[in-house]
Amino acid sequence: MSERNDQLKGLIQTGQIDRAIDMVRNTTNYHEGEGFVFTVLYEEKSEPELVEAALEAFLKCRENCYGQHGYWVHSLSHFTELLWERRMDKWIKKFNEVAFTGANELGDSRCSLRLVVNFSRFAKFNDDPADFGITNESLRWAHKSEWEYPLYAYAKKRFDAGRFESEEVFLKWKITAEKSS
Repeated sequence: MSERNDQLKGLIQTGQIDRAIDMVRNTTNYHEGEGFVFTVLYEEKSEPELVEAALEAFLKCRENCYGQHGYWVHSLSHFTELLWERRMDKWIKKFNEVAFTGANELGDSRCSLRLVVNFSRFAKFNDDPADFGITNESLRWAHKSEWEYPLYAYAKKRFDAGRFESEEVFLKWKITAEKSS
């Protein structure tokens, strides 16, 4: 853990949330931003305002250029599982939109499939992929051959299946889909 992450952790643990918010708002790059997001999400004393500030700061660290976008998405993919576990849908949607738009506009789709896989792993039966920015249009960057890998093949099937009418229907579908992936 970096010295700045230790400082942030200390601020949170001592209840200095305003200072912690100032610190995360001054994130210097996406690496530091990722560390701050992890620190904030794992610290029990983190206030919702601090969580929002850390995620917003990470979003602002993205550079809109080939190469840097992909590195940012790679960094993002390290903590999106936590966002899904906490059902932070607003942020998942926002991050997916930025990641997929950048992949399409810049031709830099590095690690974007991880975000689709996370949908297939964590979405509820009645979650619509389109609500999370997962549409044929937003995934224009995805090459057909990529969907052939087993992990991605299942994600594609889940995306194509869309929303399910009940959890029972979803579980039956899931058994069949997993067997054929």
